[in-house]
Amino acid sequence: MTDLFEIIETLPLCIQNALSSFEREGYDYETCAKYLAILEAKGYTFEYGLDGMPFNLTEKWKLFKF
Repeated sequence: MTDLFEIIETLPLCIQNALSSFEREGYDYETCAKYLAILEAKGYTFEYGLDGMPFNLTEKWKLFKF
């Protein structure tokens, strides 16, 4: 599975804008939790650790195997 953080330019503009705001705000644990909620409402999810660095951005529907 591709980490969409590596190919942000291919994502819908609303997701790119959210990620841009995220980047400007800085990475920490609380900010990750806030932006995870925003992106999950738009159909995307990611993981993050205690260091506040997000990784494995993916579309939620691709997590399920049919």
